[in-house]
Amino acid sequence: MKLRDLGFRKIAGRLFLLSVKEKYRALFSAHPGIESADCLLVSGLIRREEGLGLKVLAFGKKKEDGVEIIEKLDEPLDLPVRDFLGEEAEPLAEKEEEFRELLETLRRYEADEEILRTREMEFLDSARDEIHPDLVKVTLLRDGLLPEESQVRIEGLEPSMIIGVLMKEPEQNFGYHAGETVAFFVQKLQEDEYRCVCNMNPSRKLTRKDLEDGRLLKEAIAGFDQDHTNDSFIEILECLRDSEIWIPCHMMVSEDAGAKSMSEVVRMVPEILRNHEHAFLPVFSSKQEMKDFPENISIVQDSFLHAVTLAENSDEDLFGIVVNAFTEPFVLEKELFDTVLRLKSRVIEEEPETPADSRQS
Repeated sequence: MKLRDLGFRKIAGRLFLLSVKEKYRALFSAHPGIESADCLLVSGLIRREEGLGLKVLAFGKKKEDGVEIIEKLDEPLDLPVRDFLGEEAEPLAEKEEEFRELLETLRRYEADEEILRTREMEFLDSARDEIHPDLVKVTLLRDGLLPEESQVRIEGLEPSMIIGVLMKEPEQNFGYHAGETVAFFVQKLQEDEYRCVCNMNPSRKLTRKDLEDGRLLKEAIAGFDQDHTNDSFIEILECLRDSEIWIPCHMMVSEDAGAKSMSEVVRMVPEILRNHEHAFLPVFSSKQEMKDFPENISIVQDSFLHAVTLAENSDEDLFGIVVNAFTEPFVLEKELFDTVLRLKSRVIEEEPETPADSRQS
């Protein structure tokens, strides 16, 4: 079977044989085992930037009853994957136990649990890049424009959508550019045929006044609780990105005699909420949502983006940020912090009103 036909799942973190290509023997000349070897024991890994790569773990010689390992390499050697895609590759499961720890490291290389889960989604395979399985073809859609196929690198996973980064500049003006975060979903066309789709129709534009009372954020959370759709989840993320929220805090008084300003003497430290499993930074869309907090607690109004910074810098191992914990809660897990930070702002700045008499000539 050709290496490309194995598929990345049988390459990354798995063991297989490749024949020694004569033009590469010189690369291994520092290793005496290459002289008598006729095959390479190889595994693969997936780098987030470069994609699929190959590592030579040992030199071997084929026997009638299997493979004899001639030399294990202390430091695995890189092979150019494109040069070997058309070569015959033979899975070697019976030898994997000898390299178990190394193979597990290679399988999980640079990938968190969400990325590993997306790599198991076979319905994405027709959209994947041959070398980089985290790069997928996504059809961009926007009213008034032609559908356009682009490439997106998967960055995260939600129950009904996949989060990614646009890897190249669209040819049409979709309002998004290379390097920006997008959300896409998988559409089933017919039996065993799927495509990835990103709806790039612009979201509703907001003003600071629209957001100031927290009503829109509360409505977005309620909408998601009702339908759990892609659009309603994105609505929450976009609303959070621009919202001013309330953060319960307690005051820490410094004993530093050299403190010169009030900010150096008194520091506001966010409260932490806990359940039986996790810890959270609590924030609220309005003061009214804080009804179960003690009345003597201090509260600070701040941007949600700053709340993300506070959560990231917390001494606690936080699961995420919980919004409106006592009424209709929504949890933003810490894995999505970066997604929110990279979203575009929907806020349009209102022009200051010009006095009527100044407009008159």
